[in-house]
Amino acid sequence: QEDTYRGDGLNLYAYCANNPVSYVDPSGNQCKAAKDRLAASTSKGKNETKTSTKLAAHQDSSSKGSGGDASETYYRTMSHEDYDKLRMTGELQPTGETFISPTQSFSEDYSGITVEIKVNKGTTSQLEIIGAKNDSNITNSTYPNMPYVDKGWTINNAQFKGEGDQINIGLGKGKGLEIFNSNIIDFNKVGGN
Repeated sequence: QEDTYRGDGLNLYAYCANNPVSYVDPSGNQCKAAKDRLAASTSKGKNETKTSTKLAAHQDSSSKGSGGDASETYYRTMSHEDYDKLRMTGELQPTGETFISPTQSFSEDYSGITVEIKVNKGTTSQLEIIGAKNDSNITNSTYPNMPYVDKGWTINNAQFKGEGDQINIGLGKGKGLEIFNSNIIDFNKVGGN
């Protein structure tokens, strides 16, 4: 019999962490809570700390009710492949510029899967510290002291880009994306197919 995930080899129990009694999910459709429990119990070092931190932050924000004070919300439309990676790792994958939007309607103008992402309160402030803006009325009035974006920003900066009456944030491929990913509390598919 072939390996369920790789399609070859003799490792018949790879899909269930070599424990077919406790972990039976050959199709990979386990619920998010079960995946998080498995990840927390089998991961080591940094990944274990990151999962625990995300779960603790999620529990903390849930206990505060619907006041909305515990988190910030952004939206991103992504490919099916990037959405699958987000579901498996809990992190956004780097793309050309990796933009996020404060509004669902703006994100839904793109094709793919639209995801609502909740991050820890203060994430935007952390991104502002490494921020660089485009030359638009809204960014110039909101961030008068922020430097202008320069070539190569995707590694060390987050780009604050005025588009219409809102500011979208380009996380890039480096520090901005790292900050955002380390602050993700939860995410949900809200549109696309």
